[in-house]
Amino acid sequence: MTLKNERAEMADDYNRGMRAEIRELRAENVRLRAALEFYADPETYMALCMMADPPCGDFVRDFSVVPGAYTDRPMPGDRARRALESKP
Repeated sequence: MTLKNERAEMADDYNRGMRAEIRELRAENVRLRAALEFYADPETYMALCMMADPPCGDFVRDFSVVPGAYTDRPMPGDRARRALESKP
């Protein structure tokens, strides 16, 4: 095998690996976006009352008013909604 063929084979292996990694990252992106959309949806949290027992961390700061028929009040998921609204 010549050096040129060897380099071409190495480049093919590298490109195959990169394509596989890109496919994996795209699949992970789909899964993570679905989870983010779940937590961003105010209808996920249709409860009469939410009480967070300490220590509840950032959860108590993750509320924002969401206009809607049943959600004209602070609803959790603010961080997820802001992340979905921002586009890179």
